[in-house]
Amino acid sequence: MSKSLELFFRTVGALCLDGKVQEVSQHFSYPLPVSTQDDLLVFGSAEMLAEGLAIFHRCMARLEIKRLVPTIVRDGLPHDGYSTVIVQWAHMRADGICVKTSQVRYLLRQDADNITPRIEMIDDLTEQQVDASAEQCQVLFA
Repeated sequence: MSKSLELFFRTVGALCLDGKVQEVSQHFSYPLPVSTQDDLLVFGSAEMLAEGLAIFHRCMARLEIKRLVPTIVRDGLPHDGYSTVIVQWAHMRADGICVKTSQVRYLLRQDADNITPRIEMIDDLTEQQVDASAEQCQVLFA
């Protein structure tokens, strides 16, 4: 299942970077809790998440991130249609330089009739690092 999950996250990452926030927001369930080191955000609708994703898209553009490369670190066993997946993201520039990495835990729901999983919860496990580029953007998601 890791290869299909990797493809799913590659697709979600590419949609984010392409600014297709309405399309990517359809891959989530609502309300969507998102926890970071310091905050708990709850997006109550696809429209609210799309606003957050638009901020993420502008931030990635400002940092010249052209590709998000997901690697499945842990793919938990499904239980009652739910599974936990930990993804390490490499944030890549066009020249192939990895600007940063992040690690995120996702709670996924896979319905029997649904081929594509839905993300029901996000937990950013990345330790916050302060540098000049981080001060320019407040990144909501990895």
